[in-house]
Amino acid sequence: MPKFERSINVEAPVENVWAVVSDPNRWTQWLEGVGPVTGGTGLESGATYQWQVENHSGTVTVEHVEPNHVLTLLTQVGNDQDRHTITVRPHRGFLGLGGAHGTEVEYALDTLMRRGPIGDFLASGNPADQLRVKHTLDKLQALV
Repeated sequence: MPKFERSINVEAPVENVWAVVSDPNRWTQWLEGVGPVTGGTGLESGATYQWQVENHSGTVTVEHVEPNHVLTLLTQVGNDQDRHTITVRPHRGFLGLGGAHGTEVEYALDTLMRRGPIGDFLASGNPADQLRVKHTLDKLQALV
């Protein structure tokens, strides 16, 4: 299962970043590949939303939530599943000295494909998924 990870620093408090990350109505603004989101009643584990990507419908399921820290979403279209884990934490500046200077945001995309060892090796270098992770964080950083 190929996994792509990247982190950035955002010049905003954790609470401001979390407000964007945890709002299903804003996922389309920064989460690459997630189209219009409908349904769901809150941001608790097990909540399910419907979403559109191109001409396909899918679901977004909240797998795990730790307010102001971790959000894990499972997206599915047909048999294709992706796990998105977004972690936010205070960024304490150079070598961790001083107070909070912003927020570190880490994004992990796990494509959950079952291809065997050779397929996983080939997919792990997939530039499209690497760019997807980069674009997601770039959009989030610009939005916050």
